[in-house]
Amino acid sequence: MVPRLADEGLYVASESTFYRVLREHEQLHHSGRARPPLKRERPEHVASAPNQVWSWDITYLRGPVRGAFLYLYLVVDVYSRSVMGW
Repeated sequence: MVPRLADEGLYVASESTFYRVLREHEQLHHSGRARPPLKRERPEHVASAPNQVWSWDITYLRGPVRGAFLYLYLVVDVYSRSVMGW
């Protein structure tokens, strides 16, 4: 509002005063349809024996030619930390 009023040659109050008055009257809220983000618990995977939970990773390795890469896809057992596949 302050820049628009300044373009018209009007000065009512500073920008911080506008924000202070809006905050005092609880008018300083987002008026869109978006909801605030929900706090969700992240799933936790716990392994008490081998072959219950596996994890994976992709690693980029330098190739034989400059600018070329090899992709190592690795699957690991979380409990025993053994490689299950690549």
